[in-house]
Amino acid sequence: MQAGDSLWCEKVKEGAALMGLYPAPEVLEGLALHVRNLILWNKKINLTAITDPLEVAEKHVLDSLTLTAHLPAGGRVLDMGSGGGFPGLVMALMRPDLDVLMVDSVQKKMVFVQDVIRSLKLANASALHTRVESLDAGDFSCVVSRAFTSLERFVSLSLPFLASSGSIIAMKGPDGRDETAAAAPMFPELAMECRTYGLPFGGGERSLVLIRRREAMPSLTASGKMA
Repeated sequence: MQAGDSLWCEKVKEGAALMGLYPAPEVLEGLALHVRNLILWNKKINLTAITDPLEVAEKHVLDSLTLTAHLPAGGRVLDMGSGGGFPGLVMALMRPDLDVLMVDSVQKKMVFVQDVIRSLKLANASALHTRVESLDAGDFSCVVSRAFTSLERFVSLSLPFLASSGSIIAMKGPDGRDETAAAAPMFPELAMECRTYGLPFGGGERSLVLIRRREAMPSLTASGKMA
């Protein structure tokens, strides 16, 4: 099995199904092109330390896919510190209803991502080489990151870009609950929920920290139903 070949695609399909996700054939083809180019470029420039085909499938692609079920319906998504396009490119492929902007301070990584966007003709994805701190404030439906920085710093960086009803999602490792517990008191205006999951093959534990402004959350009626 080579990263991006037919056997690899079947493994991604199998792993996704174990997580209740079912990427269409054209999505699998896009993911395959992404990782083939990732491995090819990685021979000359450092894009990833993970090069084993199964590990790429599990720790990059399938891990990124877990995020897609928690994204809003439509709107703009900002991926901070997108690196080699995870989760940004995976989001753009799996969720064509979203407009995804990927940002990273490492130029060679964004040059790679821009090349993949052109190769896939992804109209709903763009990549920008800049520091998040230098990015103009926006109005995004969701701001996401994957192993980007501490939760506290990520939330602080995200708030200027977040629409009033938007959400923040941090992809974390097994320490996600501890990070959430430490960060939550610093942002009393935000509701934070940490959900853990296991990767399908190696079984590594990961976390999603889901964050919203309390004022944007649905209120409950006296009967306990959403208003």
